[in-house]
Amino acid sequence: MRYEITAPVAGFTGDSAGASFHQGTAVVDDSAPAGRARLAYFRSSGYGVRPLDEQPPAEATPGAGAPAEELFSPAEHTVADVLAYMADADDDERARVLAAEEAGEARATIIKKGASS
Repeated sequence: MRYEITAPVAGFTGDSAGASFHQGTAVVDDSAPAGRARLAYFRSSGYGVRPLDEQPPAEATPGAGAPAEELFSPAEHTVADVLAYMADADDDERARVLAAEEAGEARATIIKKGASS
């Protein structure tokens, strides 16, 4: 499914969390784990998220339907805590946490180890 993402900064043009924005908007496809991670990051970071396609039936995925404040945020944890969390997480959640880390703190140890998981 595709989503229109609206940047919190009106008119923003550039890249954020792997999505290319033009005049404040970008389109993200959630069919791959990286797309779902980007979408989770945008929702938890105050971006506007609007479905562009008809919504498929809800799936049981980590964090689905949970308020953003319940999602694990790597920026609020040490490198060791993030790596330990990612070691126990499923592929979709690891991808979401890795995308959030890349868009935020971008700590090399987490990115390197997370990408090799």
